[in-house]
This record gives sequence, C-alpha cells and structure tokens, in this order.
Amino acid sequence: MANVELPPRRSRQSLNVYVRENLERLEKEVFAGVPYEALVNAALAAGFAKVAVLSLHSAMYRARRLRPERARSPLPEAVLRPTGSPSIFEARSPMTADYQTMLRRRYRELVRTPRPGSDEPDLLV
Repeated sequence: MANVELPPRRSRQSLNVYVRENLERLEKEVFAGVPYEALVNAALAAGFAKVAVLSLHSAMYRARRLRPERARSPLPEAVLRPTGSPSIFEARSPMTADYQTMLRRRYRELVRTPRPGSDEPDLLV
C-alpha cells in the first residue's frame, strides 16, 4: 500500500470538517491511484480513533458537493477576437441556408411514415 501523510487533526475536529479542509490533497491522492484503505490509515495516523472506508468516501463526496462553484474549476479568461474576422467555427461551418434547408427536407422524409396502402419502404426500419 502507498504511504500517505496527512496533516494532523485539530482537537475535537470531525472527519467531515477535516476532509473538507484537506479535500484537494485527498483528491490528488485518489486520482494518483492511492486506495482508500491507505487514506484511512493516514487519517488514523492523523489522530482519528477509528475511520471506515465508507465514512471517508462519504465525507469526500459531501465535501465535493458542498464545495463552492468557483473552487471546482477556474473560469477561463475571455478570448477577444477582432470583430471583422469570423471565428474558427463560423469559417468552417457548412450550415448555410441552403444546407439547413436540405437537412430539414431530408429529416422530414426520414421521419414521415409510409402512406397506408402504398408500397413505399419505411426508411427508418
């Protein structure tokens, strides 16, 4: 098993608060492939009397869920482009008015059911 060291527990600190404060470090360890059993052993070494794997897993889930939205992922910086030039997607997009009309017509042909009594094949089958 991997040897993981965690900061010591403050007096009377609950597992949920401890995990919330050290969530980033715990997540790095989990994503690096460290098993939860090793994290439980590290929590015991940090000063907890007893910790179950399920308790640690649940505490990490709650900490992730309660984490503020800004801490999850930093906002990307705004990308400014010259107003006269088209974006990459606009320049490569085949969605001209003629193309859109052709797609709509083909879609209607595909979803239309064959008329009753005719020998037209059902294109969706």
